[in-house]
Amino acid sequence: MSRLVETIKILNGRIFNLANHQLRFDKTRKDLFDDTTTISLREKIIQQGIPEKGLYKCRVEYGPNMLKTEFLPYQFPKISSLVMVHDNDITYEYKWVDRPALDRLFSRKGEASEIIIIKDGKVTDGFYYNLVFEKEGKLFTSDTPLLQGTQRASLIQKGKITESIITEEDLFDFEKIHLINAMTLPGKLVIDIKNGLI
Repeated sequence: MSRLVETIKILNGRIFNLANHQLRFDKTRKDLFDDTTTISLREKIIQQGIPEKGLYKCRVEYGPNMLKTEFLPYQFPKISSLVMVHDNDITYEYKWVDRPALDRLFSRKGEASEIIIIKDGKVTDGFYYNLVFEKEGKLFTSDTPLLQGTQRASLIQKGKITESIITEEDLFDFEKIHLINAMTLPGKLVIDIKNGLI
């Protein structure tokens, strides 16, 4: 069985959005391993010695048992364009380390930087990102993501983004696409739909 992973933002010694990571970690272990014992992500991370300065991606890899925790310096990628790819059979409910089905879709991106995965006519996610769509200053996200991202969950909880049915045709009603994940908030990686959607 492939390992699973939680990717957690660490900035200047602070752990971000840990409650949502813990919830997903606990749910995954219960669903896949029928394991409801308590394992504190905070304790596992602190045991490794959190870097006090800079932006880091903390990777917690696990299976039926904890495997490893590591801190990787993080730099935001440059993303300038997106392309739609279609797959009505794709699933990615849990955050696996190995993602062969997603890898196959990403290999179809051509000259684009990232992909928008369309399943049964509806928008889901990118390869590394949940997607947020902007229209007249308001932010929306698809109600059919492949993966329930922790940043996405936090933004919904705070009322900053709204879940909505978003079809392939609806894409062109929006002005911008924000790419979000555990490391990235809306406003950091933004694509103008008119110029950046291939």
